[in-house]
Amino acid sequence: MDPLSITVSTIALAEVVIKGANTLQELLGARENIQSLIDEAYQLERVFEDAQVVLLERKKHDQLPQNAIDPGTVILSQVQEQLQELSNLLNGCIKQAANGEHKMKLSYIAWLQSRKKAKNLQQDLMDARLALSTFWGAVQVLVRNSYTTYQRILKQPP
Repeated sequence: MDPLSITVSTIALAEVVIKGANTLQELLGARENIQSLIDEAYQLERVFEDAQVVLLERKKHDQLPQNAIDPGTVILSQVQEQLQELSNLLNGCIKQAANGEHKMKLSYIAWLQSRKKAKNLQQDLMDARLALSTFWGAVQVLVRNSYTTYQRILKQPP
């Protein structure tokens, strides 16, 4: 799968995680740890949108070699797996609350059992977001440097 497709599908997955976390938060009340999951998913989504811009720019102008993008693709794939795992965890808790008060208690118990795993996933996602932000910043510097070098070459007399 190409990096742009991975980025687009990861943005969609981040939106699913946000929706699931919001639903769980509504079911269980305003819990701080659920809100921090939502915040992390929003921040990741913004990083992915930035990555999407970089990848579209690369595709449009073909300024970067593929090997400059490959490390970001690996990180994106890992994040996508982590987001899918978090989405499954949240949806598992939500399904417990499908009907009535008794089910909401089951949902709360499921959340309590999943909370540590969710916290670990959140930390992994925060680390990945930092890695992606750093990586995309480096890619943008590389693009700017390539563009500047290209302009200098054009200005040189033959």
